[in-house]
Amino acid sequence: MALFTGTQKAYYEGGDGNFNSGDESYGNYQFISLNDLVGNFLIAYVGEGKVIPRVKRQDVFVNFNMGETVFRKKVITIVGEAFDLEQD
Repeated sequence: MALFTGTQKAYYEGGDGNFNSGDESYGNYQFISLNDLVGNFLIAYVGEGKVIPRVKRQDVFVNFNMGETVFRKKVITIVGEAFDLEQD
């Protein structure tokens, strides 16, 4: 995950210099891969003198993946309920 450091013009016009031509990457800098998320978690919370003394990387990866799945299902349910309410 990286902070966009370019100009506003470059952000909105993309690489070809034309607004809304399809080469823009609006918001791509705000996403982080699951692999990076697990790595950041391990650095911050796992080790001697930290919250978790030791854990296998694969165990963290599996639990993060399950958590993401549950989160997506909850979001879909909530958004679906809100959509049903709007139609009534």
